[in-house]
Amino acid sequence: MAGLLWREVGVASLVGIALIFFVFFPLQLILSSQYKRLRHETAEITDKRVKTMGEIIVGIRTLKAYAWENAFEDMVKNLRQRELVHICLNRPPSPSPSPLSLPLTHLSKQMICNI
Repeated sequence: MAGLLWREVGVASLVGIALIFFVFFPLQLILSSQYKRLRHETAEITDKRVKTMGEIIVGIRTLKAYAWENAFEDMVKNLRQRELVHICLNRPPSPSPSPLSLPLTHLSKQMICNI
């Protein structure tokens, strides 16, 4: 690819290659590390919700015996809402394959995130 660029453009192709190496690669590293950090935070929130659900399933007989369903339902809803807010606020922008899919993408984000 660089050879074809060199043959067609000449010395000016070095500017494009330098731009890729010195701007886009570091930018990609920075963005990917930020995304990794955000994904780790989301995973921690999800793990807490899944752990709570596991504890509820293990103790379902006790929960039913003392009629604590509503209290635990509210607790799980709050954990899920916190998880969704974190996911929606920290979601990286996704590239759209075509302009026709933009309304559908926006609609799905509204439905999931209640924005």
